[in-house]
Amino acid sequence: MPTLSIFTTLISIFPTDFNSGFSCILLNNIVDPKLKYEYELLIGALIPWIYLILMILLIIFIDKIKKSIKKEALTDKVKWSRVIIVCMVASFYNFYMYLSQSSLSIFSCITINDYQMGTKTLLSTMTDIECWEKDHLQLIFIYGLPTLIMYVIGIPITFIFFI
Repeated sequence: MPTLSIFTTLISIFPTDFNSGFSCILLNNIVDPKLKYEYELLIGALIPWIYLILMILLIIFIDKIKKSIKKEALTDKVKWSRVIIVCMVASFYNFYMYLSQSSLSIFSCITINDYQMGTKTLLSTMTDIECWEKDHLQLIFIYGLPTLIMYVIGIPITFIFFI
């Protein structure tokens, strides 16, 4: 039976730092900084689900190999449900800090005093976007609130009920 330590070892190859990782690999060709920022947020929200699917496919593949060499395979539905729950816990546990930080960063604004343009409130992670204006509100409603509800609040509540 797979253990949680195996999965956390597999997942630990991904960076947990918000400012590094997949963004420099996948998004190098995007010139527009606003579009790049939106893609970073979208990809960051999808990576745990993709990783979860890959982990389950890997377990199914290992199970098929065990069956072919006549060893004990995961045939019981209870065992499969445990495997899926362990995969979910392991993947979302490792991505939780990144997801929380990226979800909450949309609400983090800084105030800049400029003598020529006056006082401006800008998004701290993307200073091209003014806070509480059209672009910022789009980010909040399309990405910020759904990921905040689904990941920051939803993951702990779900794990409380499943574990």
